[in-house]
Amino acid sequence: MQMPHSPFLVRQACGFWQRLAGLMGQAQPAARCALLIARCTSVHTCFMRQAIDIVYLDAQGRITGLRPGVAPWRLSRGERGSRHVLEMCAGTIARQGLAPGMQLRPWPIEGARAALTVCLFGPGGPMS
Repeated sequence: MQMPHSPFLVRQACGFWQRLAGLMGQAQPAARCALLIARCTSVHTCFMRQAIDIVYLDAQGRITGLRPGVAPWRLSRGERGSRHVLEMCAGTIARQGLAPGMQLRPWPIEGARAALTVCLFGPGGPMS
């Protein structure tokens, strides 16, 4: 049985304005927290105050791509097969040991109104 990596909170962006804004306007996203933007394959960091980490997920919640430390005023696109995006505090990818192929659980979390604690399982990490 695979052991999970450290849990973190995921909140889903609901509605046009939350999806457009993402983490924009936040002084610093909290460590161990992420914003899920469902059905999204590209992210902009226009008007951001700091760099963020971006994680691309497929339809099953598996990591397909990682973009650590994306600076303000940049555009990032996911790999083929990407369906969703997690925006998180810069440095989270490295701290959590995230790698392509890891699985977010529980999944799906789409439609969750409140933050949900999730874990990552799978290849590439120290506990796989």
